Amino acid sequence: MKLVRWISLAVLFISTAAFSNEDTQSIEKQLCQYVKQDSERQFFSVILANDIRLYSNYRNIYCESEVGFEGGSLLKTAHHYGANQLFDRLVKTIEVDDIFWEKAVHNAGAVRAVASRN
Repeated sequence: MKLVRWISLAVLFISTAAFSNEDTQSIEKQLCQYVKQDSERQFFSVILANDIRLYSNYRNIYCESEVGFEGGSLLKTAHHYGANQLFDRLVKTIEVDDIFWEKAVHNAGAVRAVASRN
């Protein structure tokens, strides 16, 4: 009986983890889309609604590549798409070390990239 209970608990945990991962990817895509559109209000409403702390979670958010854009951090995405308002707000919101950090495209580790304010 205990084995059945453990198995059902494990299945429940695994299904919950899978749902959370899909949810996280959906939120990440939303945030990237709002950065591309320079929709500061919508971007931060998603951040607040999902209790995301950019100061400590910035490096976990990665925008996927598209035609003409190789993918990258929120700052890199904002810079590429000319989202100046959101770029400036992100620079003020995230940790200083994160301004110069960029996730490598091919998971080869992290590299330092220079971001500048307009």
